Amino acid sequence: MADISKITLPTGSTYNLKDQQARNDIAAIQGAISGGVTFMGETSTALTDGSTTTSIVINSATITAVKGYLVVYNSKEFVFDGTKWVELGDLSLIGDLGWKDSASTTYTPAGTVSKPTFTGTSSTVTITAADNTSGNYQPKGTVS
Repeated sequence: MADISKITLPTGSTYNLKDQQARNDIAAIQGAISGGVTFMGETSTALTDGSTTTSIVINSATITAVKGYLVVYNSKEFVFDGTKWVELGDLSLIGDLGWKDSASTTYTPAGTVSKPTFTGTSSTVTITAADNTSGNYQPKGTVS
């Protein structure tokens, strides 16, 4: 079966049937991390997606990038695929809770309660002999 990714209409207009750019980006990331990833730290060397810089500075030390090195530059994550840097994401988009294992808070809703007391119909529950064959009926659960 043919792998159709584009179609050109008789009018000459061409349309993508699948997101080829996303597929290319995914393939680049998969290639960059095959064999493993090593987090190296935060670099002061300017990096952009696709840059081929191999000599970078981390903690005042100059290192040569090898395939699988993962670094952070200006809140962006990059992995080196052996030839170029591939941007994985932007850490500045992660809020404060993105760095926590748990969180809690209290919340007081605004507004008023219109029925602060019970306004339903009261009722009496009677246990019949069919329910109480042993004479010691114990309901299950809790009553509040």
